[in-house]
Amino acid sequence: MPRCAVPGCRSGYSSATSNEVPFVQRHFFKPPKDPNVLREWNNAAGRANFEVTQRSYICDRHFDEADICTSFQHVVNGETVSIPRGRWELKKASVLVAEDDITPVLQSESETCTEMLEHENRAASNAESMEVIMKESSTEDLPVYGAWCVQHTDERVVFYKLQEIGGVVFIERAVVINKNSTVVVSAKGKLVPESSYTFINSDKLNFTTLKDAAPFLHLIESLGICNGFDSRLCPLISTSKTAERSGRTWRSKRCAVLSAKALCVQCRKAKKNLQCRQKRRSRKSKYVPLPSALLRNLRKKTIRATVLREKYKRDLLSLKKKLSSDPSNALLSEVLAELPPLQQLAFRTALQSMKAKSSRGVRYDCGWLLSCLLLKISSPRVYRLMSRMKILPLPTSTRLRQIIRGMPCEFGFNKLSLSSIGAFMKTMKGVQCYGTLVIDEMKVRQAVAFNRQTYKIDGFVNYGDGEVSAATADHALVAMFVPLFHSWVQPIASFATKNAAPGHVLAKIVLDAIVQLRKHNAIVVAVISDGASTNKAMWSNFGISGKLHTANHKVQHPCEPNQSLYFLCDVPHIVKCIRNHLLRHKYGMIGEHRINYDHYRVLQEVDGKEQLRIVPKLTAEHVCPDNMRKMSVKLAVQLLSRSTAIGLDVYRRLKQDGLEDCEGTAAFTRIINDLFDALNIKLPRFGIRSTSKEIKARAINVLLLKNIRNRNHVEKGTAMFASQVTMESLRVTLSSILELTNDLLAKGARYVLTGKLNQDPLERFFGITRSFGGDEDHPTILSFSHIYRLLSLYTPVKASIAGNVQEEPTLILATVQETMKQGKKQQLATYEKLRETISAKISEVCLPGISSASHSGPTPLPDHGYALPAVQECVVYYLCGYIVHSFLKHVNCAACISSIQSTNTKFPASLLTLAREFRNGSLKHPSTELYTMLKRVEEKLSLVLGENHLCADMFWDALDVIKDCDVPSVGCSVHKDILTSEIVHSYVVLRMHFFTRDVCKKLSASGRVSSTKKKAKLL
Repeated sequence: MPRCAVPGCRSGYSSATSNEVPFVQRHFFKPPKDPNVLREWNNAAGRANFEVTQRSYICDRHFDEADICTSFQHVVNGETVSIPRGRWELKKASVLVAEDDITPVLQSESETCTEMLEHENRAASNAESMEVIMKESSTEDLPVYGAWCVQHTDERVVFYKLQEIGGVVFIERAVVINKNSTVVVSAKGKLVPESSYTFINSDKLNFTTLKDAAPFLHLIESLGICNGFDSRLCPLISTSKTAERSGRTWRSKRCAVLSAKALCVQCRKAKKNLQCRQKRRSRKSKYVPLPSALLRNLRKKTIRATVLREKYKRDLLSLKKKLSSDPSNALLSEVLAELPPLQQLAFRTALQSMKAKSSRGVRYDCGWLLSCLLLKISSPRVYRLMSRMKILPLPTSTRLRQIIRGMPCEFGFNKLSLSSIGAFMKTMKGVQCYGTLVIDEMKVRQAVAFNRQTYKIDGFVNYGDGEVSAATADHALVAMFVPLFHSWVQPIASFATKNAAPGHVLAKIVLDAIVQLRKHNAIVVAVISDGASTNKAMWSNFGISGKLHTANHKVQHPCEPNQSLYFLCDVPHIVKCIRNHLLRHKYGMIGEHRINYDHYRVLQEVDGKEQLRIVPKLTAEHVCPDNMRKMSVKLAVQLLSRSTAIGLDVYRRLKQDGLEDCEGTAAFTRIINDLFDALNIKLPRFGIRSTSKEIKARAINVLLLKNIRNRNHVEKGTAMFASQVTMESLRVTLSSILELTNDLLAKGARYVLTGKLNQDPLERFFGITRSFGGDEDHPTILSFSHIYRLLSLYTPVKASIAGNVQEEPTLILATVQETMKQGKKQQLATYEKLRETISAKISEVCLPGISSASHSGPTPLPDHGYALPAVQECVVYYLCGYIVHSFLKHVNCAACISSIQSTNTKFPASLLTLAREFRNGSLKHPSTELYTMLKRVEEKLSLVLGENHLCADMFWDALDVIKDCDVPSVGCSVHKDILTSEIVHSYVVLRMHFFTRDVCKKLSASGRVSSTKKKAKLL
């Protein structure tokens, strides 16, 4: 049903038709298409905010009855017959009723529309006052109240205000006072709801005379006209149930017409509603409807997916039934076999923890515990987060601390690793027992810590021989056994050193390792190290030399009379040294080939300009590395590779400027590439056999190295392709590998993997260890001992962060089960003996007979002593309170508690304790006896706790110092000896922790300074 577009008219609205009694059917007319007639309609309407358009509908109320055709007129037999029209029509040249004639419309609407005009009857006094008003309006000359005009009829008094726009005068607003004391307000041809003006005091609507209406008229005049809001704010909205559109203006159907603001409350709500709809429509308009063919395909895919989903549900249900009927979990094991081992372990642990009745009743697998230990050491914060979020069934931190406490982290040879090797090699014979010993050092950060288990300070130089050193360690030396014909490796020893270990110490460690391994049925046939000066000193101790005329690459095996012990230098390290030597000296010779390092620079510059490159891996970092990248083996090997040699040959044949004479450089590059490939074989199908060409190639290279000196002697002023030290290392390594390979093949080995003859496994081990160092590049010497112990049992499949090796998993021979069971009772027994010794030493401190129980009454507070400053007295008093707090958890004797705790807070030394209290009484206060005892102990400890006295046995030195200190005992007569001993022990241990923590901070600060200086030099 259409709706009338005239503002204020309710024709066509459901609310108007339901309230109209009797019901009158309205007829609606479309505006004329002639623009001139349409303009007359708009002029007749006389409304500034209203415009009749072609889409508008106007009801019959707004036309004269003479202009409306309500019936058909027919002449039948000379008589005029009138038939009512079902749809009325307008006569031509009909126009809207002028605005001056709107008063009858208001009158008719006020009589018929109960929603707009009916109000509750006022009081009887109002009725009488209205009679007075009607008499005054009939007898007086009606004045003009300001801008208001007054007219009256027999039934009402009308106040109206005129407005002129474009030469057209119309009624802007009107106030009608009916005889029945009701007030009707209209504006712009619309009825104003009572809510717009009934907020004023109701007494002001009780008019006795016409002058009493002046305040109310002033109020109506002060209100502004609500003009609605622009339809361009919501261009996608055409219809609404709560708002109506008139031309380019939207307004609420419940618009208040008059408002103190530009928009009334209802129009503001309608505006917000339409803007939300506009926003939703704009979002929907972005989506393009899919074609019907695509919709059909999507429906088919959905049906197929639904069928598969139902099938999988049935399969899952049947699998659950099979699992429930399989007590041995054979089916579960078959399903989990497709997962990696660590994921299988995590899944089984989750199932086991789910079956446990309590969180404390979960029994974890030893391998899972070790994996959790690695995660805990790598990142404690991540471990806490994963445990809190229950991502994995992780054990508690307390359980992990118990495991670490049961794993002794001592430097020296690992007896468990040696016994594991012996158990594995027990059934092996011949070359199956052969292996290599790899030794190398790693830089660590200095740190010290008090070890509660051994009552010693860790972090000093330790070669595993029991000797005490006062120097803090900054390097870690590791020895690893790598079997030649098995896929596992095993670290067997670790040592804490100051800088690099001397050559004679390394020689002693190598001999000791060879003997220890031989006792466990493992035979070391080669010792592998890098080209450091200390390793060359170790070679000299064994009589190994790479000099041309006194070359020696092997010695007699100390345990096997028919076997030689060979010495090798790490081949990747040699290649890196060759590249760095050429980078420094630019020119070199190898045999008859002349080398020029500028050829590599020209090749990179020329080839790097093209998008399609001959040597795509070659970059500026390969040719001109900085000090940091000079240590990278990867960059050196890629520079001296076959692809680089091919690129040099191609550009030489193309006669590229600067590469005309690069034939010698290309030949040298090809020789180094072939040499590295022959000495780095890792796969059995490429292993060296008796007929392999690699043996002949190495023999030629050995002969070539012997003649290099003579050739360079002839060519005056031409340097070799490597330094003298590198040449000696290369000469020893090639000779050892050639003879060792022939020896192994002669003793029955099917093939030899030369990749086993370098220190890649140890470099990988160091890379993983550095990855557990957190934000720092290197772990501390203390954390290294724990990480080494864990990695000696289990190596995760994890790429090394800073290593020069490939990402390859490495198996470890020793098992965590054996480690956790080994020596547990011995450690507990040793710890008990240490506690007994400490208790005996401390018992000598306390004088017999001087006890708190022997005193009658409280002991006066001692005078201020001059041995300790006043500030330290406050700190000692505060630490005494902490001791009281910790002992109250375990002491049950009331007499003992009263002897160590006091309620007196007026001691001068209690200033710090009172200042640190969050609330009154939250911190404990010690008794006079306890404070006096620990104060005297602190006086003696302050003489020992200094950096000049720092050593591993500082705890025992402290006990020796306080041995001569006479202190009173605390506690009752029954428990005084035990309680006093435990309190002194706890205080000394506490001070040891504080002291080592301060030393660690200073060492860390100095380490950061030196690291910053080193990085500044490398950049």
